[in-house]
Amino acid sequence: MALTLQLTPTIIARLNFMANDPWQERLDAHKLCAAERTINLTLQADQLTRVADLLIEATTLSFSLAFSYNAQRQAQVCGRLWGEVVLQCERCLQPVKVSLDQVFHWGLVATDEAAAQLPKVMEPVLLDQGRLALAGVLEDEVLLALPLVALHESVDCGALVDRSLNTDPAQVPVRENKHRPFEGLAQLKKTATTKYE
Repeated sequence: MALTLQLTPTIIARLNFMANDPWQERLDAHKLCAAERTINLTLQADQLTRVADLLIEATTLSFSLAFSYNAQRQAQVCGRLWGEVVLQCERCLQPVKVSLDQVFHWGLVATDEAAAQLPKVMEPVLLDQGRLALAGVLEDEVLLALPLVALHESVDCGALVDRSLNTDPAQVPVRENKHRPFEGLAQLKKTATTKYE
């Protein structure tokens, strides 16, 4: 029995859009904003060239990008990225999983002057002849979402666990005399107060 699929204009438009990977394409930002399109992407984190060098292993990251015009007819993207990356713990040098979940709000502009006029809640993203190079700006968002220093929680960190197991309490120096830099000043103040009473 043969199965017949009728391709409506909507299905054809979707197939044409999916044929060109939006991750690699320079997108017509104004057309997407006018149509209020939402793009959902799932990428291997190692596809992000500038992020790949920081990763211990490849994981997937998800993105949702909602294109629209605001009330002032400013082209904008309200987006979110989420997922998990595996980085190197700076303490024990072992892999550490880091969860990412970040929202962002882009103002799509053609010039630096227009970027300066954007509200502070918007990040300016420069278009090239009305087109958005998506790969670069998504990489920027991932880099901003990464922690400055990747660390395990203290209970999970191999370096701290090893240190606590190998520490002999008898070898830990005990400081009996604490250095008090203002002790002399306190004594001088006490002497001066007694002198003038």
